[in-house]
Amino acid sequence: MQLRARADRVWIGLILLALVSLIGFSLAGEPATYGGITFPHGDFAFADRVLGYLAASCVRDAYDDPIEALGPPDACGGCNGCHGCSTGAVALGFGLSGLDLRGYLIVEFVDNVLSDVPGDDLFVYITNDKPCRVEISSDGGKFISVGETVGYPGGIDIAPYIGSGEEFRYVRLSDVPADEDHSECPGPSIDAV
Repeated sequence: MQLRARADRVWIGLILLALVSLIGFSLAGEPATYGGITFPHGDFAFADRVLGYLAASCVRDAYDDPIEALGPPDACGGCNGCHGCSTGAVALGFGLSGLDLRGYLIVEFVDNVLSDVPGDDLFVYITNDKPCRVEISSDGGKFISVGETVGYPGGIDIAPYIGSGEEFRYVRLSDVPADEDHSECPGPSIDAV
């Protein structure tokens, strides 16, 4: 009888170990590829929360939901490069005059951080080929400009702008002046960060 009880405990222990392993594996994420870029931690690599959004002039209602920029790229139905407007992305718009504010979007990484790795570190999936100014921050208050990008995805190497070992949780994307057009989704249209 004692042997049977011991065997039952061993089996229960093995089952619990297997469950913990499965949960740990699912939390770590599986590698995923979007637009030719493989993310080792899969969908966990993308922005999780919107901290701020200002739609500049001319953005239509169908393109002004900042939540569309969260998570992995999904605006183009899995295409390998987007070209055009998509209601699965958020447009930043453009300023009609020098008095008009530029559109911007601030996103936060909750379950991951942005840090320097070899090559490009940050990818912005822009559906309509409009350039986007990119800034990063560790505290959500003081932002560091790391240049401009365009593409699906557009990559940024943050190494020239930061110190070794620094980590960032916030990204601010904004419209680039002189990019004015009157399309359905003016300014950069952001699908994922």
